[in-house]
Order: sequence, then C-alpha cells, then structure tokens
Amino acid sequence: MSPCVGMLSSFRYRPLTVSFVGIRTKELPGPALGVVGYFDDLFVKTGRTKYLDHNPYDQFQNVSKDNTLVSHDTAALLRQRPLGSSFLSGAPKGILKTMPPYTDGSYYWSIPNHFVGFGETGDGKCFDTVTQSFELKADGTHTVTKLGFTASRKFEWL
Repeated sequence: MSPCVGMLSSFRYRPLTVSFVGIRTKELPGPALGVVGYFDDLFVKTGRTKYLDHNPYDQFQNVSKDNTLVSHDTAALLRQRPLGSSFLSGAPKGILKTMPPYTDGSYYWSIPNHFVGFGETGDGKCFDTVTQSFELKADGTHTVTKLGFTASRKFEWL
C-alpha cells in the first residue's frame, strides 16, 4: 500500500444571491511545475514527468441549486486515482518509493477552471486558475494544499 495524504472538497460558488444552476464546471489538465528534490530525482531525471501531470476528470460537472458542485474534488499525494485530481495517474506498479529514506521535494499544478452554460459545448471559458501543491519532507511528512486548505500526514514505518 502506498502512503497517502489527501482531502475531499466540495465547492460552493458565490455570491449566494445568484443561482448558478445550469452552469457546469471542470478543471483542465496540465503539467507539473516547479518540480524539485524527491520528485525531480524520481520522475524528471528518469523521463517520467507525465506521471506528475494533472489529469482531472474530463467531463463537466453540474452545479446544484444551492450553488455547490454536485461531485467532490479529490486533492491527494501518493495514491493511485480512480477519478479526479491526484498523484501518479496511471503510473506503472513499483515506480514510487513508498519506504524511507525520503528526501525533500515538491511540485505544483496551476489548474484552469472552466465553465459552460446550459447547452454549450467545447472547453468553455476560464473563470479561475487554482494552485494545488504537493510537498514531501525527508522525515516522511506528506502535504497537499489547495485553495488555502492543507492536509498533512507523517508516515512512520515500523
């Protein structure tokens, strides 16, 4: 089992005096940026940068009557993903060192968020760009940060 830290988020669009029903949103894919340390050694220097890329769910998601996104967003580090935004999408088994020693490292995604209105098609229009960052410390502490929220966990191997 791979170590993991992550958070499940629900978005609420504001202002609440406006209804966003009929709007659908999605995150667009993109490359890992600012890759250093552990992640640079394991992925960039070995030609495996595609495993750090942001590969979100490809479909637009509906906004409900209370202005919340119907689906949840997953922001996680060091886990395989079934859906949503997280680390190592589609990476071959055994590519990740899950046991210490770790070294300090980090990277981030700059994630464009797009919307379409009722009946619209295509990639929509950008309404915000969000930064999601990942950090690993040599002591085994894994941290993921998105929209000002942070989840962190230190792994202790027995």
